Amino acid sequence: MTNDTRIKQKVVEILSGAKRIVYPPADERSNNTPDGNTLFLLTKDERDALIILEKEAEIILATSEKKSALWGFVRFINPHVPARLFSVKVESKHTQIDDQEKVFKEIDTRLYFERKRILAAMHKALDDIEDNDKLRAEIQAQAHQRIRAAQAHNILLKKYKNALKMRVSGLKKKRFYNELTYYLYPVSDLPEAQKESLKRRSGHLSIDTPTAIWYEPQEKRIHESDQKFIEEAIDAQYGDIYYMPSPSATISKEALQAELDALLKLSSEELEEMQDAYRKKDI
Repeated sequence: MTNDTRIKQKVVEILSGAKRIVYPPADERSNNTPDGNTLFLLTKDERDALIILEKEAEIILATSEKKSALWGFVRFINPHVPARLFSVKVESKHTQIDDQEKVFKEIDTRLYFERKRILAAMHKALDDIEDNDKLRAEIQAQAHQRIRAAQAHNILLKKYKNALKMRVSGLKKKRFYNELTYYLYPVSDLPEAQKESLKRRSGHLSIDTPTAIWYEPQEKRIHESDQKFIEEAIDAQYGDIYYMPSPSATISKEALQAELDALLKLSSEELEEMQDAYRKKDI
């Protein structure tokens, strides 16, 4: 039996008597494991047992990391001060960049990775289809059309850089997670250095490792601005980039769309040539 296995068994033994709450995965895209989104509520005895095991694990596993030696087996988040209130609710997060220069610096990088992602998905789909030439041709055509569309948007973003309002927004691809909020209370028998007044803390439940809190119960805005922007803006179809004419611009959204339609009629080679010309201007 390895040291890791031995430590894990002891963790399981300690947690076996604790109250266990399993929450549904907040995001279907997450690679949840059977132990993920699980919260254990520990008594003081169970907390003490984990503290002792943690010290043993530090020696046995010879760990020098700042995180607990048990972190890979259980995420014990408040070993020194108990929580007397807690709640778990689904929250979401997404990327957003509003600074125009920062967005502009992102557009080529995001195009590069989007192209790689599209081609990887295409090759994976082709690997699963061997004897259907018509379907294979359709998959390839769709992938290359998506790349050409992204290239066309990239050209417009560069050509009208100073006339556009640009934003990177992952709102449509936002991730959901189970957020744990808990309140810490002081305990009189702990060393003075470890005492804390009532404090609100939060963190997310791990999707692959159980989470534990020392729990002693008491006795007795959707991003509206971001949503509005992406509803009104043009979707660049790569890198979560959206853009629209700035208030002072002389070009309209309709004119941009018309130019985009014209660009989409060009070949991949012609689009590449135009991109190269704008790259040289950037240099």
